[in-house]
Amino acid sequence: MAEYKRLYTKEEIDDLLQWFAQRYDRLPERIALDDSTTVFGMPETARKLCEMVETNCENPTFGACIRHVFRLRERLIEDCGL
Repeated sequence: MAEYKRLYTKEEIDDLLQWFAQRYDRLPERIALDDSTTVFGMPETARKLCEMVETNCENPTFGACIRHVFRLRERLIEDCGL
């Protein structure tokens, strides 16, 4: 599972953003992140979340939100082979 950090390195952020950018057109419409969290409208949601990551990656307040995006990537890889 994605490790929580208050701040992620530039390399980690760049890798995350690039990964999503290369797959926006292949993302499923929805995905279950866990037993209680389902993300709908995944292509548009991913774009908005990546904008948030890019804008706020140097602000430690957003560490948990950014971890959420890393978790989404993990789930997409596991469940969809992306």
